Amino acid sequence: MISVFIEKRHSEVVSLHEVVQNFKIKKCQWLKGNNNLEILKCTEMLYELIWWIFECLVIPLLKLNFYIINHAKQGNRLSYYRREIWFKMVEQNLKSLTSSVYEKIPSKNEETIFKNRKLGYSELKFLPKDNKGNLRPIVNMKCPMRTSNNIKRPKSINSILNTTFQILKYEKEKNPSLLTGSIFNYNEVHACLKEYKKHLSNDDNPRLYFAKVDIKCCFETIDQNILMEIIEKEVLTEVLNKFEAIYLKGGTIYRKRDNFVHDSSEFLSFPKYSAKLTQNYKNAILIDNVYESYMEVEDILELLKEHIQQNIIKVNEEYYKQKVGIPQGSVLSSLLCSIYYGVMEREEFKYIINDTNGLLLHFLDDFLYISTNKNNVIKFITTMHQDDLKYKIVINDKKSMVNFDLTVNNNKINKVDGYEFPWCGILIDTRNLNVKVDYSRYSDLSR
Repeated sequence: MISVFIEKRHSEVVSLHEVVQNFKIKKCQWLKGNNNLEILKCTEMLYELIWWIFECLVIPLLKLNFYIINHAKQGNRLSYYRREIWFKMVEQNLKSLTSSVYEKIPSKNEETIFKNRKLGYSELKFLPKDNKGNLRPIVNMKCPMRTSNNIKRPKSINSILNTTFQILKYEKEKNPSLLTGSIFNYNEVHACLKEYKKHLSNDDNPRLYFAKVDIKCCFETIDQNILMEIIEKEVLTEVLNKFEAIYLKGGTIYRKRDNFVHDSSEFLSFPKYSAKLTQNYKNAILIDNVYESYMEVEDILELLKEHIQQNIIKVNEEYYKQKVGIPQGSVLSSLLCSIYYGVMEREEFKYIINDTNGLLLHFLDDFLYISTNKNNVIKFITTMHQDDLKYKIVINDKKSMVNFDLTVNNNKINKVDGYEFPWCGILIDTRNLNVKVDYSRYSDLSR
């Protein structure tokens, strides 16, 4: 029974019915009944006993002796660590982080720093990254900060940043060139490859050259000052309106709260902007929440500056300031990362933008460049491996890959054998750009 419970993944439920399968009540001397009523009562007693064993004995013992957490690379599979071993792992990884990414805030300065802060602090947690004791740091910005009982619990950092996120998202959609080759989901990957394949259809079986590059610790290596310069040039004043959409799907009524962002120079009444919303919500009832949020450029930049350049975390009752990179776990992280690398592409790889027979995509820190021009592909991967780039990226050499023979800085780049080029969980056929799922990445996801 206990093994069934322990082998379950995160969020999986164990029912009493599942636990008592193949359990013979008649073999228990104290559960014997002479009639159906007594047998039913004995069954109820057995269920209550099993519930007590798990609720009051098994679960507390597991929590007392093990630190239980889901693995970063193995989906929702739970890992059990002896608590003393886990704390040693955390101590080692925290020591490495505080020497490179974070710096401790002296206790005498804490009151001054928190006095005028709008975002407060967030708490750091770790996820197992591999079987070598390496952990992945994750900052929890979804939960409100813990305070004393006498103080009203404040909003979470992500809640405070939500309006800013909606404005940046609107800027992204209004100005696609800001992100250049950035993509955010597999639908966008498919759309880009489909359009690229259509563009190449005029050529008779063109030879395609592939190159992929992975940036190591992308969030931690982003230059804070350069990112703020980019934001200051691109962010405008916008207005955010909140609304609700009620719609029927599959026989079930759904209620979704959403936002509508528009330029502050344009006044939109609800009937006017609801006409635009109907393009996304078919056969729905739209309700105005009579809520309008307006932020000046100065307010947006001040909030972003505090978030990017003054991020504070709490670990073991001590406070640390992030001195490099941008916060992970933030609602803005992926978007800020994509904007940063999008502008880098625009400035560092102008020859790629002018490559009419090329396609450059990046999914956060994973870059993919496809072209019929072999020299451009070589130039791209050579440039990415340079140490003097303005944007201070660090490449993970082990994950760099091409579909032809190439040596950069006396190091041979990994070559893909065959016609299936792996990238971000998919396999792209180098002959015709057909795509399928790369199931090999799930090969080590054992229960």
